[in-house]
Amino acid sequence: IDRLSYSLDGGNTFQDIGLSHNKKEGVSRFKIDIDTTKVSDGPNVCWFKAVDKQGSVGIYTFLFFVDNVPPSISFIYPDDDNETFPSIFSIAGKAVDGTGLASIKWVCGKESGDIPVLPGNQYWVKEFDFSKVNTNSAVIEIIAEDVAGNIVHQKKKVLIDKNKDKPVTELKTPLNDIKLDADNIFVSGLCYGEVPVDEVRYRVDKQEEKNAAVVSGAFGFMLEDLSAGNHTLTVYAVSRAGVAGVAKSVKFYANGKAPSITFEN
Repeated sequence: IDRLSYSLDGGNTFQDIGLSHNKKEGVSRFKIDIDTTKVSDGPNVCWFKAVDKQGSVGIYTFLFFVDNVPPSISFIYPDDDNETFPSIFSIAGKAVDGTGLASIKWVCGKESGDIPVLPGNQYWVKEFDFSKVNTNSAVIEIIAEDVAGNIVHQKKKVLIDKNKDKPVTELKTPLNDIKLDADNIFVSGLCYGEVPVDEVRYRVDKQEEKNAAVVSGAFGFMLEDLSAGNHTLTVYAVSRAGVAGVAKSVKFYANGKAPSITFEN
């Protein structure tokens, strides 16, 4: 090979390339640097024109792809910057890139992690837990990188209201100040909150505290062998994050066990 040149405009103009010839191997090597910011994104063709010492010309083409456009990130939820959330919340969004995503990462303070990239699915969601952190806001940074190495950063500030961590208890039975002609009483109610509730804890008067399961937001349990007289029942819910709700109390009167007679003779 006597000369080598290349063209990026479809063969209209050519630029010479310096050759390094290895006589022992009979091979000429070359290297060119292409400024991809000066060509269009997508498929491009580089033309090579080689001329040997006899003047014969050969044309070769090389197809290459250019991607200088970073991915785009958008947040779908939360969509209101003034909305407050409990300590456990989720962020959802969309990451799009024309050539394909290599990774999606999240960063919050000193913590970081990966969000799975699912082929053909541009949507993502990530749950965050600040139940053990004393803060009223969090800044979440999402970082997306495409297969060409282009990177984009987007941040989302989320307002946290710790009061929303507390579950709410609603007692259905017994009613306040009711008089019951029994020593066994069925207690029922509902629990709800931003964080799921798995149990309620209760106490009669100053007795030992006990717990009962919450299933689908409802609970029910029996109070047995109540003594005759006035009693106070206190119930409160505990969220899955271990946060106790505001206690609810009802006062009631129980007649206790009915009197019995036994005959010895």
